[in-house]
Amino acid sequence: MPGRLSADHSHLGKWILPPVWLTLWGYFTWLMFTDPAAITWEGALQPPRATKWVFLGVGVLGVWLMARYLLPLQRVDLRGESLIVAAWRRERLVPLSEVRGVRWRFRPSRDRAGLVEVEHRSGGSPGRILFVPKSEAIVEELRALVTRETGLRPED
Repeated sequence: MPGRLSADHSHLGKWILPPVWLTLWGYFTWLMFTDPAAITWEGALQPPRATKWVFLGVGVLGVWLMARYLLPLQRVDLRGESLIVAAWRRERLVPLSEVRGVRWRFRPSRDRAGLVEVEHRSGGSPGRILFVPKSEAIVEELRALVTRETGLRPED
C-alpha cells in the first residue's frame, strides 16, 4: 500500500471551492442587502425580507464549516513505516509507531469516503492529520499497519 493515501481531488476542496463559494455567495448576499430590487424571486419583484438574513446566516455557517473541515485538509503519503504529511509547502514525517488513532471524522454514507482523522504524538506533542482517503480500503489498511506497528487497535 505504499504511496498516496489521500484522494487526488483533495486540493479542489481546499483551494478551489472556498474562494469560489465565498465570492458567489458573498456577492448575492451583498446584493440582497444593497439592491434587493436587482433580484427577482419566483416572479416577485424582490425576495422576501427575511431572505437576506437567511443568506447571511448560511454564509457565516458555510465559512465556519469550510474553516473547520476543508482548510485543514492535508496530503498524506505512506513511505516505509512513516506517513509523509504535506500541508501547504511543508512536509513532515510521522512514524506509524506514534499514531494513536485512525477514525472517520465525517462520512456521508457507507459507500462514499469522507474525512479521516489520524491522531498522533509526534515529537512529544499531540497532533492530528485530516485527509480525504482514496477509498475505504485504504483506511482499513492504515489501521492494520498501525496495529501491527504499535500493538494497539486504533479507535473507529
